[in-house]
Amino acid sequence: MFLQRFPLQFQYLFSLQKLFHIVVIRNDLTTVDVKILYYLSQPHDKCTKKDMAGVLGISGRQLSGSIQRLLNKDLISEKEKQRDRAIRGIKDKQQENDKNENVKEYVVAQEAENILSEIEFVLCDLGQIQYEGFSQEEIELYEKLDEMRRKNIKKTLII
Repeated sequence: MFLQRFPLQFQYLFSLQKLFHIVVIRNDLTTVDVKILYYLSQPHDKCTKKDMAGVLGISGRQLSGSIQRLLNKDLISEKEKQRDRAIRGIKDKQQENDKNENVKEYVVAQEAENILSEIEFVLCDLGQIQYEGFSQEEIELYEKLDEMRRKNIKKTLII
């Protein structure tokens, strides 16, 4: 069954990359740069670089290189940490700070807004392509089932 679906999924992924290729070329970025830029622009919890790489399905090396490129192009900046451990005497807060020591936060710069608009445009096109020929009822059912599928996968992956 998997092998029968593989060509269709491969074609889907290839088409998606083809759509993003316009954004990549126009802005002298890599596909990974676009993924990271979009990820950082969305609401998300604080996470380590390792966690972010896992979420995006890329290697730590790709993530580091891409973040460096985005920093050099002034498309993102590193958010300054406020270190106030001396003020906090609570042990739990101290441990929380120690745990978050390796977490670097990045902020999308104003210069990236045009690129993010292009990404949103591509995603909108993708949505239209994906749901072409579907009724509103079918779209809602699909999204409900997809959400259930994602929750099942997430439950399975949490150890």
